[in-house]
Amino acid sequence: MANDADPYIAAVADACQAAGLNVLDYGSDDIDPRDGMISLTKAPEGDPDGEDWRESFTLGWDEERGWVYGEPKDSHGELHNLLWIGGGALPEPARVADVARRIIAGELADSERRSMMSHVRWRDQEDDDGFEAGLAAYREHDGGGTGPRGAAMNHGASFSNGPGWPKWAQSSVPRPGTAWYDLI
Repeated sequence: MANDADPYIAAVADACQAAGLNVLDYGSDDIDPRDGMISLTKAPEGDPDGEDWRESFTLGWDEERGWVYGEPKDSHGELHNLLWIGGGALPEPARVADVARRIIAGELADSERRSMMSHVRWRDQEDDDGFEAGLAAYREHDGGGTGPRGAAMNHGASFSNGPGWPKWAQSSVPRPGTAWYDLI
């Protein structure tokens, strides 16, 4: 079965890159509920599995809760300091990227940060709410993503960055194949 959420996750990763964020890796899977993850860093030349793990961040998504931002608690990738992006389960990629950029840059007011600490249940995957049509629109316009330094991004269920990627992108935080919600 094709992963129909992948083009949406790729669009958000592309928007993050366009907003000046350093995208390490991204991918999604179609396991119920569909979900995805984007790994970001402040240290693109660093080693996210070594001393530079504190410079890494994760954006996690699923079709029921939308996007969440998390910071690594330790070098193993467990997330804490979770902030819910908001905007429903399928917000515009540019909005997700802008909020993530503002979080990383420390531009959120205390009241805005507090309001993002509580998760609001947006939808059920069985809802007939236009979500599937919105997700399908990204599939229709999927042109593939570009990543750091214009390299083709590896997006897909595998989360694997193989040879040919810079060292910092060959090992990702969190570990490949890990759903973001397994890290909290």
